[in-house]
Amino acid sequence: MRQLLVLLLRIVNPLLGLKMEWRGLNRASPARLRLDEKSGEVLIPALNQNGDLEWRTARNWAGEYINDPGSLASCIGWTVGGETEKVIYQKNGIRFSETAALDALGGTWRCLRTSENFGVIQSAIRVLHGNIHAGALVGYTRIIAAAALLVCSESKKPRVLNLGLGAGSVPNFLCAHLRNASVLAIELSDAVVQATRHIVTPEPGYVDIVLDDAINFSTNYAKEYQFDLVVIDLFDMQSKPPSSLASPVFAQNIASFVHDKAGGVVMNLITITALGSAHSAGTICADAAYQFVQTFTDQGKRAFLTLDPDTENAVLWCLPLPRFLPSPLAVKYLTTFLAPARASKLGVQFDVRAQLAPTIEVTADTVRAALSASSSFSRSSKMPSQY
Repeated sequence: MRQLLVLLLRIVNPLLGLKMEWRGLNRASPARLRLDEKSGEVLIPALNQNGDLEWRTARNWAGEYINDPGSLASCIGWTVGGETEKVIYQKNGIRFSETAALDALGGTWRCLRTSENFGVIQSAIRVLHGNIHAGALVGYTRIIAAAALLVCSESKKPRVLNLGLGAGSVPNFLCAHLRNASVLAIELSDAVVQATRHIVTPEPGYVDIVLDDAINFSTNYAKEYQFDLVVIDLFDMQSKPPSSLASPVFAQNIASFVHDKAGGVVMNLITITALGSAHSAGTICADAAYQFVQTFTDQGKRAFLTLDPDTENAVLWCLPLPRFLPSPLAVKYLTTFLAPARASKLGVQFDVRAQLAPTIEVTADTVRAALSASSSFSRSSKMPSQY
């Protein structure tokens, strides 16, 4: 009966001029960040030592047993277009689906796909009791988050520029774990912004969304704003970055956004061979990596590359670090000591050390080769292939 009603509405809608939003048969209300009423801080759900569900700030989970809702075990039942997911939004080439089965904490995942390939999950965010679980991340977004914490977790009021919105998982994560953080997200696609606001509604003042082209934004405002961290994740519906990503002007504009002494950048890329030699995305990413490494090392910063071999995503991150530390020691210090220490202090719910394990330091002369030699990296744990 319901299917018949939907069919009739599809027929009469053009005739009556009705505005109709296709969200499938399973409607979902927007999820919001859950905030502490007194402090205004973002709250994170997790299991305490007794196995009971509690809501606390991320830092108040530090040192306790924490269930990792983005672990392999919680994602293993995901299927592409199968019975374990329900379509809850589909419009203008954007689809959000929600996992039908509840995980151990009674939550679900909302997954963003595009019409170019509905089989690939481009972004995912966890929802619990109608609220955004801002501590849950999967796949390469964990690497982005771990690197981001290294770059700016010591700032008292970190200002973050996030180029590329997706489902908003990384901006919400940063708001939850960086005290007094403010995040400005720039997104080119109005369809993505409208879909995300319907399905995942960030709290105003925590994540501010601006509809604009990231390249144009950097050109127009590079000398007007300063940020502690710039996160770049710019891929279109064909999984291709804009060619201007590799422009030296873009790298210089991003460097202008970043505080000279304390700021840094985290950038999602793909390896040269990720989509095949005929696809230009890998070449654009390699050229962009070269420009960014050259620009930020000229500023006195050091550059590191972490690969997710399960997806062939590579995360480039540049931050200030003393030159007297030799490269192997610098990598070990950052990934096995500093990152886990900061993550524990901030209540991160996944193993930061494991995410940053396949990390090397790169220079402008070596970064292209590093992006073409994915076999030189290794990772002990595996994530589902769709990430």
